[in-house]
Amino acid sequence: MKLNTLIPLVASLVAPALAFSNSSPHVILSSVASLDSSLSNSVQQASSARDFDDLVNHAIVGCPADTYVFVSQPGLHASDLEDAALTPFLHRVVGNAKSSFVSNHVFSDTERQLPQGALMHLEETCGAANVIVDGRTGKFATYVDTKPRIMQVQLDELTNETGEEREAVLKAHDNVLKAVLGRLPSPNYMLIYVSSPGHNQIEEEEEYQFTQQHTREESDEKVKDNLFQKYQFFSPGIFMAIIVSLLLVSVMLFALNWIGSLQISYGAFEKDPELVRQKKQN
Repeated sequence: MKLNTLIPLVASLVAPALAFSNSSPHVILSSVASLDSSLSNSVQQASSARDFDDLVNHAIVGCPADTYVFVSQPGLHASDLEDAALTPFLHRVVGNAKSSFVSNHVFSDTERQLPQGALMHLEETCGAANVIVDGRTGKFATYVDTKPRIMQVQLDELTNETGEEREAVLKAHDNVLKAVLGRLPSPNYMLIYVSSPGHNQIEEEEEYQFTQQHTREESDEKVKDNLFQKYQFFSPGIFMAIIVSLLLVSVMLFALNWIGSLQISYGAFEKDPELVRQKKQN
């Protein structure tokens, strides 16, 4: 099979496996306030990180909650949220929420950042104050006033470990979320849970794209070599043979033209009557 035919075939087989390599799950929910009107116009469009940030901006209009908890979990896969046993508290919170939106595949080409526009809006418009949260334990300084609060929880990145090790980390991070939400003085909160594919997944995809491009370049170079380097179409011998052939063909065409231009009258092959008469007399 030719290399330039094999490359598209391999790409078509590998592409579905890597289709969601740069995507990760995102969650937004409200425990008390209804966000149906805000989410209804954006649910079908939240397929990228920017779209999800726009969805968050719509959801916080009017400052509907007392506490806004932003959680960042790098390295999270969509499969991690499919098993409720790995993140039981998160599943319970989503199930009990007044309004919620969960997208398993939000695409992001770079490391995911918290929605900065939403954070700025909450500080400037809602007058919310930031609360420092320990991402390993979920502890933060308690407060009793009614001023809105912003809590940013940065969890450790999930690496490529599998099996029991990854399950243990996911359960530990779920307990951190439980500790944060469990200590809130008000039940009216909004949770914005974002994630990113992680450095390893992004590097693997970039390496795959580089390999594909490098393979195409090698294939093109081999094709060019076969045509222009390995074969000499205009060597001195071939050039002289072409010139001689053109000369002979031109001579032949001229000869055929001359032969075709010969003209003979119809009486040229008839006997002369005078000669016939003289022969008879003799």
